[in-house]
Amino acid sequence: MPPADPPALAAALHRWLTEPDLRRTARAAARQRRAELTGWEVTARCLADALT
Repeated sequence: MPPADPPALAAALHRWLTEPDLRRTARAAARQRRAELTGWEVTARCLADALT
């Protein structure tokens, strides 16, 4: 989705709200990815490092 594109955002939100299979697939992908992600402490430190 292009940034600053309200129609694209509206279309994406409409799909999310009206397509149960899309939500189901996204939830399953998020659950699989969760084990590979670092915690908030590491994420916050990386962001702080990038900002300094």
